[in-house]
Amino acid sequence: SNPPFEKFDRTDKHRCKAAGFEVRHKKAVELLHRTLNRLHPGSVFGVVVPQTVVSGPEARAIRERLLKDFDILEVCLFPGKVFEFAQIETAIILGRRRAEGQGSVSHQVHLRAVGEHGMPAFRHHYATDSDGYVSQRRLMENPGLELKVAALDEVWQALKSNQRIRDVALVGRGIEFKGDDERSGVPVVVPKPKPGYLTGYAGVSRDQTIFTTPPERGISTRQELIGNPGQGLPTGKPQLLINRGRTARSPWRIKAMLDNHGKPVKDNLVVIQPTTTGIQPLYLWAILNSPLACAFVASRTMRKHNYEGFLSEIPIPRTDDKARCEVVRVAQQYRQIALKRAEVVAARRSPLFEEPKNASASPSDSEVRDVLLELDASVMRLYALPVRLERQLLDYFRRHERRGVGCVFGDYFPADFKSLVPLHKFISPAYRGSTVEDVAARMKPGESVEVLAGLRAASDAFREE
Repeated sequence: SNPPFEKFDRTDKHRCKAAGFEVRHKKAVELLHRTLNRLHPGSVFGVVVPQTVVSGPEARAIRERLLKDFDILEVCLFPGKVFEFAQIETAIILGRRRAEGQGSVSHQVHLRAVGEHGMPAFRHHYATDSDGYVSQRRLMENPGLELKVAALDEVWQALKSNQRIRDVALVGRGIEFKGDDERSGVPVVVPKPKPGYLTGYAGVSRDQTIFTTPPERGISTRQELIGNPGQGLPTGKPQLLINRGRTARSPWRIKAMLDNHGKPVKDNLVVIQPTTTGIQPLYLWAILNSPLACAFVASRTMRKHNYEGFLSEIPIPRTDDKARCEVVRVAQQYRQIALKRAEVVAARRSPLFEEPKNASASPSDSEVRDVLLELDASVMRLYALPVRLERQLLDYFRRHERRGVGCVFGDYFPADFKSLVPLHKFISPAYRGSTVEDVAARMKPGESVEVLAGLRAASDAFREE
């Protein structure tokens, strides 16, 4: 069944009530509610619903009924615009009504999800971006009775006892201004700072880089124009800014920017203000731009906004001052080299640009990428995930370009690389120089088939350890 997704209008409600049955929900929820009541034991159903049925508060009673009296066979989540006339995110639920008295203790629910970039593969051969099983009992233990778990669930379970961003920083939106009528049309944001409008930030574009601040605007901080100051008023202290609207439809949906001067911020941005001594803003900047932070937010929503509630729950590593200082060192190196390359690239667009005599003065694309890889690896190493889970997380970004980082950045590992190796080891010169081909080139064993075979066997054994 593919029910209509909209609400009942007033005429529909009066007509249904006159016919002897009153409607209390939106059409999709009402249809599912009535259908479930009429299914006999052993009956199988399949329905296309808005994702709010899977996890929204209105459909909680329906989910409770499904979990109690049905074996849920599969739940598959889809992005918006998959079905004709349906702009919202949708889901397909398949299930079977259990016989009276039959339990669901051991039943496993097949959970699948397809992102927007994964739709071509799904249409071609039904491939999904995430695919796994979870016991129905676990879904019943969730207070919200949601028919889903976050992608990379094993990763988040491994980090469930870690501190969160909210434990070391305040997380909230910038200034929310009153409506246009309430402030009599007085502008709250102007293109440039001027008297009455402080230098601040009002949003980002899709091309925003993580190593620069957003475009500067003039922001009013007049109390009579503000509905809710949030965390957007100027503090003069370092803070992190994160785009509230996603900058990409891929898992790389958040970008953290460092504002060292605590300028005023509009509510198009989420503001994160460190509160813990010893937690440097640049360290949090590295954490928030890491693949783990991006995956955490992306695994929890396909929607347009990066809500502050999700951002505040990002796990942070258990570590000490020495390890944090190493991350800060690499972060500083990356920001310097990325900014330098961006300035040269921008200057080259000018007709007056002259190539410097010392060409090596300009960092190359690969040099920027190598330092960014080192930064990602240093952050991932702090989380101390089992290598299998770290690889699972990094492969979550496969085929998704990472933009706004000052270089071309694709996958972490080649598609045909199956060995489980931590990222920090994979990018190390020692590991990259230990492949069969590299060792063979140094030892010149091409004349001996036996030696080359021995090298490959030793390499395979090393990778499996």
